[in-house]
Amino acid sequence: MKKTLLIILCCCLTIGMQAQTTKLLREYQNPKIEGLLNYAESLGREVTVVHTGEYKRMSFFVERYNDFRYKIEGRDIDDDLHGKLNQEYDERERKSVLLMDSIRNTFSALLDEASMSYIWEVHEGGVDSMYFTVALGSYSNSKVKERRREDRERELEYSFAPEILAFKYSQHEPGHVPATYHSTQGSGWFEYKFQPEDADSNRVEVDMRELIKIVGKVLKKNKMKYRTLHTEMDSTYDWRNKDEILYYSRPQGMGSVTTSRIYDAKPKEEAMEILEEIKAALWNYLDKHPDADFMIHNANAFSRLSFEPIRVYKVGREDREQFCVSVQYIERRNEYCFLISTAKGSYVLPAGWGRLKSWKNGKKKYYQ
Repeated sequence: MKKTLLIILCCCLTIGMQAQTTKLLREYQNPKIEGLLNYAESLGREVTVVHTGEYKRMSFFVERYNDFRYKIEGRDIDDDLHGKLNQEYDERERKSVLLMDSIRNTFSALLDEASMSYIWEVHEGGVDSMYFTVALGSYSNSKVKERRREDRERELEYSFAPEILAFKYSQHEPGHVPATYHSTQGSGWFEYKFQPEDADSNRVEVDMRELIKIVGKVLKKNKMKYRTLHTEMDSTYDWRNKDEILYYSRPQGMGSVTTSRIYDAKPKEEAMEILEEIKAALWNYLDKHPDADFMIHNANAFSRLSFEPIRVYKVGREDREQFCVSVQYIERRNEYCFLISTAKGSYVLPAGWGRLKSWKNGKKKYYQ
C-alpha cells in the first residue's frame, strides 16, 4: 500500500512539473532558466509570456522597498491596520531579496555554458546597480554580436544568438527615496528571449470566440451572471483624460472598439479560485494549439488588471485584436468582479464602468 501511494505521489509530482514547464517555457529545455521563472512566479511575480513564430520571450519585474514605518510623535503605530501594512511590505521586500539572489545565482551558473557573457555590479554609497547578460548557443551562419550603448556605457546588448538573458537593476540614491510611505527604492527587469534559427511559418491566430466560450463556461459553472458594456473611442479623443478613462492600453492615441461582459462580484477568496480555473482553462487551450501566437500575463495576486491580456498579433496595427480577462475591485462591497473583453485597437475601460451600458467618446448611457 505504501509503495502504491509513493508511486502515485511521484506521478503527480512529475505531471505537475511537466505542466509548469509547458506553462512557462513550452519547448525550452534549460532547467536553470526554467527554475528561475518558476521561482519568480512562486514568489508572486507576474511573468509575461510572449509566443510567436519568430521568437518566445518571458519577462518579469522585481522591486525593492524602503523600510518606512508609520509613526506618531516618533513612535511606531502598532494598530492592526498599520501593522498589517508594514508586514505586507516587509514580506514583499523579503521576497524581492530572495528573487534577486536567485537571479544572480542563475546568471553565475550559466557562465560556463555561455557563448558570450557580461556581468557588471557595483555597490557604493548605499546604492546597488547591476547589469547581467548572457548569450547561449550560436547560429550556423552568423556570430553573436554585441553592442554597447553610447548613452549607457555600463550596458552591453547581445544579438544573433538562439537564447539571450538580461537583467538590469538600478537603485535610487538614499536621499531621493521618499521617507513618508512604503515606496520602491530600486527596480529591475529580467528578460529571457529564445529565437530559433528558422522561424516557424505555420502560425495561427488565437480564436477569440473560442476563448470567450472557454472563460464563459468556467463562469457559468460558478453561476455568475453578466451584463454588457460597449465602449468606442476614435483617434481624436484625448485618452489622457483621467476623469473619464480608467484604463487605456497601448499603442497610445489609437482608436478602440471594446466590448465587455461584466460578471457578478465575488469575495476575494472565491474570486481567486475562479481566476485560477480560468487561467488553467486558457493554458489548456494554448497547449493544444502550440502554433498559436499569443501574449499572456501570469499573475498570482489581484491588482487593477491582475490577468491581462492575451493578444493576437496581426499584420495591420489598426486591426490588432485583444482578448482580456480583468479582475476589478469594488471598494464599496469589498468584492471583485470579472470583465471579459474583446477589443479592436486599444483596450479601453471608462471610469464609472460599473453602471455604464455604453460609452462613446465620453457620451454615456447608463443601466436604469
